Amino acid sequence: MALTKENELLRRVKTAVHTLSPTAEIILYGSRARGTARADSANDTMTIMEVTV
Repeated sequence: MALTKENELLRRVKTAVHTLSPTAEIILYGSRARGTARADSANDTMTIMEVTV
């Protein structure tokens, strides 16, 4: 299956985040997650990771 530009972007974000925090969770939400996105819809993501402050 060929990757769309949006899927490729999300894959690159996931790779970059996991480079910094391998156990991080990246959650896609909003219209793209629901499958109702339009051409001008944003990629809404939330990243959850443990950090030491």
